[in-house]
Amino acid sequence: MAFNMFKKKCKQDYVISVDKICDFTGSSKEVILRWRRGKKESNKGKFNPIQITDSKTDVTGATISLHCTLFEKAKAGYYEEKLVQFILENINGKKICSGVIDLAQFADLDGKTENVICEMRAKGKTLKAKLLISITSTQGVSTGNSENTECFVLDSEEEYSTNQGPDPIHASLIQQMKAREEKEEEELRQKQMKERDESVKNEEPEFLDELPPKETTLPKTEEKDEIIEGIETAQIQPIQNEEQEIVKEEKPKEIEEVKKVFEETVSNEQMIEMLNKYTEEDSRKFIISKYVESVGKDITPLIDSCIFSNRSVFENNTNDIEQVNAFKIMEMIKHIYDVIEEKGIEEEVISLTIKQLYHFLAYYVLDTLFTQPEKICCSKGFQIKYVMSYMDMYSSDKQFQTIKDQYSQMNVVTDIANVFILHHVIAVNDLETTFPSLSVNIIYQLLSNFHTDEMDPEPVSQTYLRSIQDKCTNDPIPTRFSVVA
Repeated sequence: MAFNMFKKKCKQDYVISVDKICDFTGSSKEVILRWRRGKKESNKGKFNPIQITDSKTDVTGATISLHCTLFEKAKAGYYEEKLVQFILENINGKKICSGVIDLAQFADLDGKTENVICEMRAKGKTLKAKLLISITSTQGVSTGNSENTECFVLDSEEEYSTNQGPDPIHASLIQQMKAREEKEEEELRQKQMKERDESVKNEEPEFLDELPPKETTLPKTEEKDEIIEGIETAQIQPIQNEEQEIVKEEKPKEIEEVKKVFEETVSNEQMIEMLNKYTEEDSRKFIISKYVESVGKDITPLIDSCIFSNRSVFENNTNDIEQVNAFKIMEMIKHIYDVIEEKGIEEEVISLTIKQLYHFLAYYVLDTLFTQPEKICCSKGFQIKYVMSYMDMYSSDKQFQTIKDQYSQMNVVTDIANVFILHHVIAVNDLETTFPSLSVNIIYQLLSNFHTDEMDPEPVSQTYLRSIQDKCTNDPIPTRFSVVA
């Protein structure tokens, strides 16, 4: 440890979850999973016995919370190994196989979730099983001073019993990251609303200019004319003004009250209760959009982990990882449905909420591609196809029937993948029918930023792009914050 006293360090809090045991070849039908990362009692443990039922056995309750100090190597951004060993034993305690993961490889997760395969081998290096593991870290890192590098490790039980919560520096970083994310989302929302308002303004016909001049009949005497004008002014005009004032006073009353509530922090549970309290369409749509933004942030790290990971589609374990991620996403959406239903919300409102959530997730993919155009390529299209094929499969599963009807919103993601893969063979006039979930504007923006790779080294033809551009309109492109009709 003395060698590390002068090394730059960073602290990370990890949550490690063992989700599946795959391809187990041992003879035991019941196994015990142990873990360790040192000799101290707080640095090792074991989980309840696991029944091996299939080539892919689900594991529940196998979660570890670890506080790590990572020491930087001479090259910035690289850290010394921080190994965690996993051991499978039979029910009598005899070791079957083991494997390790290096937490130093996940120093830059920054709040995201990454799925990894841990290969479990016997003494002769024979592959006996694979563990499918998800690793999540706290947002941000804490850089320590050279004179303050002692690493005191707490396991999850000790941490909860002391009730100390996260390191204060970590907590500060989390708050800063959250504030910045909320600011960016608010700016994006305001920009979208401004574009929408300008678009509507440009499309509104100027009725006053189009009205033909009012025909008037000259009365026989000026006196009668004055009487008629007096009647029109005294009786008709005030009634029109009164009607307009009534509309202006009553219509925005509830929505303004709702917006005022959101000037303060509102929890997810409070938002659900508001759906029962406020019944006007505009109010409910506003509440739903805020609720979806809140719960959607818990799902987007999973999307990042599968759709926007750096895994190659040629890797052997890619399909297993994407399948687990797809199932987790559907489980989280189903859980959101169940929570709202338990509160007695009308089925129509629940349906609109799930529809808005699917829209949020689908356009999160599009928004991310626009901000990370280097990921717009053919291989990314195939990676997205892998994920969506499993999502499509689970959407038809019996356990997800309650959230099936609104799933069509996710067709946006499938069409994005198809654009990346098929655009070379689709005529410009057939784009909208081949990719019905995408507007020409979206297709043009995607293909304008298309990058060649080993799976598609041919760039998009400029002539082809110009032909698509000619079909574009002035309609703004929706974002994940757009409200679904």
